[in-house]
Amino acid sequence: MKPHEMLSQEEIDALLRAVRSGEVTVSAGSERGHAKAVVYNFRRPSRVSKEQLRALEILHEDFAKLTTASLSGMLRTMVDLELEAVEQISYSEYQLAIASPTCAFVFNMEPLRGGAVLELNPHVASVMIHRLLGGHGFDVPATRDFTEIERAVIERIGLRAMVDLQQAWQQVGAFVFRILHLETNPQFIQVTSPNEVILVATFRIKIGPVAGGLSLGYPYLLLESLIPRLGGQRWLTGGAQGPSPETRAFVIRELSQSPLTLRAFLGTTRLTVRELLNLRPGQLVPLETKPDDAVRVDINDVPTFIGRPGTHRKHLAVEILGRIDERTEP
Repeated sequence: MKPHEMLSQEEIDALLRAVRSGEVTVSAGSERGHAKAVVYNFRRPSRVSKEQLRALEILHEDFAKLTTASLSGMLRTMVDLELEAVEQISYSEYQLAIASPTCAFVFNMEPLRGGAVLELNPHVASVMIHRLLGGHGFDVPATRDFTEIERAVIERIGLRAMVDLQQAWQQVGAFVFRILHLETNPQFIQVTSPNEVILVATFRIKIGPVAGGLSLGYPYLLLESLIPRLGGQRWLTGGAQGPSPETRAFVIRELSQSPLTLRAFLGTTRLTVRELLNLRPGQLVPLETKPDDAVRVDINDVPTFIGRPGTHRKHLAVEILGRIDERTEP
């Protein structure tokens, strides 16, 4: 500004008086060009869109269906695996949420570089081990480190999960899932740096009366090249329509080895309490069933067939005549 263009003190005072009196209005100025502030959480950065997270949810819902079928066959009992959420958090936050000791499989997705984590509640893992070793699995000891034999047994579950994961991820691309090692101390699970983002799919798994958590953790750097594929209309209509023929064959093969109890009921009768108290060895009790009547055959306490009693090679036997329904039940 040139010297003759500068305002004198009197002119400045006059201008201020005019502003205060309202003779001169002051505009707020244009906001054009001012950038709007965007909230950003540096502790929990968002690198995946909602649409892409929804695609991951659909993918892992398919994984839950596949694993429910395969684990039910392996453990010979009903297993329910349900997806709860898919979220993106820091790896340090994920690591702190893992119980100690735990049951965690570190695996990779060839040809991608890097590792991921499948973490299983240790109590649920103990139930699985107990059932795979022939027990019922519902009265296992308190959580502890696994023995070498138990580690070898639970790795069967991990290998089966890798097969189901590989099938679920076929919607995105062809990958080979391989277990690198089993870890029980969460502090030793190092698949990425603490501040990096990890995509976590959390599940609720239930085996009879026992329930617990299962989670899958993928470092963002592992899936970075795949994230753009997780979009499009095809994901909104759902993923796989059901288990593959290989999965069906596996479940049938495992279930075919399950032991079942078969009982044939020869008949019933009614006794008074006095008659019951007077029963003695060798005494005959007449039944309401006639010699030529069919009998009911139960499998695991479920009425299933009708049959005819008899003998076979000096053993008592029952001949199956047909299935029970509402019209043929004796």
